[in-house]
Amino acid sequence: PGLLTVRELVALGRTPHLPASARLSPEDRAAVDWALDAVGATPLASRQFGELSDGQRQRTLTARALAQDPSLLVLDEPTSFLDVPSRVELVDVLGRLAREQNLAVVMSTHELELALRVCDRMWLLDADGTVTCGTPTELAESGRIGAAFDRGRMRFDPARMVFDLNPESSRV
Repeated sequence: PGLLTVRELVALGRTPHLPASARLSPEDRAAVDWALDAVGATPLASRQFGELSDGQRQRTLTARALAQDPSLLVLDEPTSFLDVPSRVELVDVLGRLAREQNLAVVMSTHELELALRVCDRMWLLDADGTVTCGTPTELAESGRIGAAFDRGRMRFDPARMVFDLNPESSRV
């Protein structure tokens, strides 16, 4: 894919919809344009995929998935290797698309604080393999997040939905 332009790579998402001739129709081109626009990648359309930053690559790959016109988008660690602003932007785009396009987005992530702020429901996998499902508020208030992630001085504050270093345990 490194030698393809962003537009060409996103157009590969239309493959399931193409006839035997494998030619893009005007509707296919419109779907590619929409997907590029939806993730803010239109300015990248003529660039080669291999020249992009990690954040730009994630946007492109997300656009390729959206070009398929899915009702369900399953993503495995889509924010890996991204800087903080790119992580927030990508998750914000996914949340917006979920609302506007009635799209179910399921993603695995280690970005717990970010997920707590944007997701509707979470599946929390504890170290012992137990899976608990609920809203972020339910999981926080029940103590499940703290039980799964509190370590040493780091404690989850369910009221603020963030992790803090416990100042009490640092006193000598």
